[in-house]
Amino acid sequence: MKRKINIILSILIAAVIVLSGCTEQKQSGTKETSESKGTSNSSKEKAINVAMSGEAEKLDPHFASPVNEVTIVQTIFNGLVKFPTGTVDFEKIEGDLAEKWESNSDATQWTFHLKKGVKWQKGYGELTSEDVKWSFERVMDEKTGSPWRADYDNVANIEAPEQYTVVFNLKQPDASFLLKVLNYHGGMIVNKKAIEDAGDKFMTSPVGTGPFIFEEYSPKDKVVLIKNKDFFKGEPKLEKVILKIMTDPTAVEIAMDKGEIQLGLGIGDQLWIDKRKENKDLVLDFTTPALLWGIHLNMSKPPLDDIRVREAIAHAIDIKTYVNKVVGKDAASLPTGNVSAVYFGAAKVGAYDYDPEKSKELLKEAGYEKGLTLPKQYISTLNSYLDIMVYVQDQLRKVGIEMPLEKVEHATYHANARKDLNNIALYGYVRAPHADTVLTQFFYGPSTVGTPTGVTNYSHYNKVDKLIEQARVELDKTKAKQIYKEAQEQIKKDFIYVPLVETNTVLVRRKEVDLGYNQNKIKGTMIYNYYIDENTDLKD
Repeated sequence: MKRKINIILSILIAAVIVLSGCTEQKQSGTKETSESKGTSNSSKEKAINVAMSGEAEKLDPHFASPVNEVTIVQTIFNGLVKFPTGTVDFEKIEGDLAEKWESNSDATQWTFHLKKGVKWQKGYGELTSEDVKWSFERVMDEKTGSPWRADYDNVANIEAPEQYTVVFNLKQPDASFLLKVLNYHGGMIVNKKAIEDAGDKFMTSPVGTGPFIFEEYSPKDKVVLIKNKDFFKGEPKLEKVILKIMTDPTAVEIAMDKGEIQLGLGIGDQLWIDKRKENKDLVLDFTTPALLWGIHLNMSKPPLDDIRVREAIAHAIDIKTYVNKVVGKDAASLPTGNVSAVYFGAAKVGAYDYDPEKSKELLKEAGYEKGLTLPKQYISTLNSYLDIMVYVQDQLRKVGIEMPLEKVEHATYHANARKDLNNIALYGYVRAPHADTVLTQFFYGPSTVGTPTGVTNYSHYNKVDKLIEQARVELDKTKAKQIYKEAQEQIKKDFIYVPLVETNTVLVRRKEVDLGYNQNKIKGTMIYNYYIDENTDLKD
């Protein structure tokens, strides 16, 4: 059972920040700090403790990538627009820093009108259109080295004609441009002077406009945030957020049962779910969009430059058994293709059939009748990655393919993958729910890892670049979907990506937590965790 639980945890969220919790600390009898100021009318200070599964080394939103980092920057920064908190719905995008926006008739020019009176944290003045212009130009600048640069290749230039107006002029029409300016990754707005003042230290000392202000980062210990009393949407109800680095899921579970942790990551196993439901102090949430896990095969390196070897790998993995017996059918489903099923433009091209005999025949044709040993592959020590890759390793061994694994820390794993050090890269993702986002980041030539514009194209794949570019500028949704379908079908034919499983995120919280959105329910998340915003609170 313990082994099964570990494997399930692996599927459920890549390195996720497991947990958030709350403590109440009495102010009386303690030395006043910046964390406790502004609470003289209350005898207690509300502090929420968030357990992270690893370090948070890049808190500059234009570089933040692992879940630990993305979750933190969500509380510090804002974008021009956002999904309603706790949802992921492309049709219901709302203003964040922008109060309204419009595009011209062919979607080549997008104009955003900013909210007035938005203050930067730590005394950096009022947000203006120049800040927005500079922020996006920073991401677009090759010298910056942001992994999200390729997302803005279609931007010709940005104008700031008035203090509260910013205009994006595009090279080609883009009907889904709002996804590029979400409060996510490159869409987060940063302050030029704050970055110049901090220099390299901005990575671990960020300044934004969000509900919480960065206070402290102690490696291997914690990140501390305090509330932003001047937040433009209203003063946060919580005084403090303490993000603790915790790596033991069992310890987190025990802490939650004791009431020391209030929010956490669940496990997608029915036995575990039923057991947790017995505790009436807990609430379980099941969120979308589905997390799609798969392995990317680097076609630029031997032996994976041979399509027969890639196809052999694709047919060697029994994903039905993995989903139904290892994970549990109530926790996961078979992948419907190389783009998660609920995304706009997902073609549901299907996964690969399990056929180990065909795998052996293909290896024989490729000259590996006696078997094949792949180069060493790095893999994260987190169960959320390790157990999946061990299953894949076992499946490949059954058809004569040995895949040596070297375990490294989670941050090192991602760094190595982006340096193009893996022939096979395991990745689980949730992205903005649109096929263009997924295809651009994972299967578009300019996004190839190891290049200046690299994002997460671990396969070095560029055969559908023209299709991606065509679909991106097609304003007719029906035609755009057809082009996206052609791209997804070609990707499947080229065997450069093997989808393994789709899962929803299982989250668990104590009943005293008031999320502050969606009538205290979370319907969707892009950060694999609960959102903590100005309305999040603790009930008495």
